[in-house]
Amino acid sequence: MRILLSIDGSCHSDNAVNLFLSQSWPPNSEVRIVTVCPNFTSIGALGNINAMASTAYKALESDISDVLTKTRQQVAEKFGEEKVSTDYKEQSQRHVAEIIVRDAVEWRADLIVMGARGASGYNEDSLVLTVSEELNPVQPTFDVSSIGSVAAGVLNHAPSSVQIVNYITSASTEMKERKKLPSEVETRFLLAVNDSPSARAVIDEVISRTWLPTTVFQVLAVVEEPKSIVHSKVFKDPEIDAAHKQMYAAQKAKLEKLTASYASEIKEKTGVALVEHHVLEGHVRNCIIQIAQDWGADMIMIGAHDRDKSILEHFLGSVARAVVDNAKCSVEVVRPRKA
Repeated sequence: MRILLSIDGSCHSDNAVNLFLSQSWPPNSEVRIVTVCPNFTSIGALGNINAMASTAYKALESDISDVLTKTRQQVAEKFGEEKVSTDYKEQSQRHVAEIIVRDAVEWRADLIVMGARGASGYNEDSLVLTVSEELNPVQPTFDVSSIGSVAAGVLNHAPSSVQIVNYITSASTEMKERKKLPSEVETRFLLAVNDSPSARAVIDEVISRTWLPTTVFQVLAVVEEPKSIVHSKVFKDPEIDAAHKQMYAAQKAKLEKLTASYASEIKEKTGVALVEHHVLEGHVRNCIIQIAQDWGADMIMIGAHDRDKSILEHFLGSVARAVVDNAKCSVEVVRPRKA
C-alpha cells in the first residue's frame, strides 16, 4: 500500500501523524511524506521590509525542514527507513491542494492522510486551483476558490482515498472512560454503506488492511423513504401507497441482508471479532453523523461517488461531503484502488 502523508506543521497535521502512526497498515507499505512551503515574494521599493521578510522566510524554511525530519524519523521507526521518503515542495503559483494531488497522481498513492479542513499551518489556501489534463487526463480542471480549504480541494479531486483527521472526539473519549479503557484501546470504525459499487470499495479497503484485535466495526446502512410522486395531502391512491410501501420494505430488506453479509465477510477476512451491523430509517447523512456521535466512532469510512465531482455536487453537496463537513470524528473517503 502506498500512503501519502501530507503535513503542514499545524496541530491538525500533528493529529494526523499521531493517528496515522497508531493505525495498523499492511506489511511492506510505503509512505511518502509531503510538505509544501509557501514562496517568498519581494515587493519593489520596500527594501527594509523585504530584508526582514526574507529573514523570516529563511527561519520558516528551517522550521519546515525540522518538522519534515522529525516526522520522517517517527514514521521510519514504524515502517523502516527504506519504506519512507520525503518531498519538500515550494508552493509557487499553484494551490497547495493541487500540489498534493499532483504528487499523489505521480507517485500513484493509494491513500492520502492529512489534517482536517482549516489546518493551514504555514500554507496559504487562497489561490485558484487548476489541474491540467496533460498530467492526469481522468481528472477534470477544477477551482476551489469557493471552498477555501486545502483538505477540501484534495478530498474532491484526489485520485485515491483520502483520510481527513480530526481531533479525538469527546464522544469517543467518554465511551472509553465509561468502559475504563485507555484512549488507544478499542478504536471504533463506522462503515457507511449502501448497495453501490462505492460502498463495496469501502469493504474491499477494510479487508485489504491489517487491523488490531481491539478494532470494532459497525456496518451501517440507512434506508431513506423515497419521495412520493404525488402530494399526499392533495391526492391519495391505495395502489400507489401500497406500491410505495412495498418498494420501501424491499429496499430495507435488501440492505439488512447486505450489511449482514458485509459484517460476516469482514470478520472472516480480517480476524476482527467485534463487527456490528445495523439498518436505520431516516435521512442518510444525518443518521450517519448522529450514529457516529452516539456510538463514539473514531473514524467514519464512506465511499466516494463519481457524482461528487460534478458542478452541482460542489454547490449542493453529497452524502460523503456532508459527512466530512459535519462529522465530529475523522473521516476516510474511499475510492477504489487503481490496478
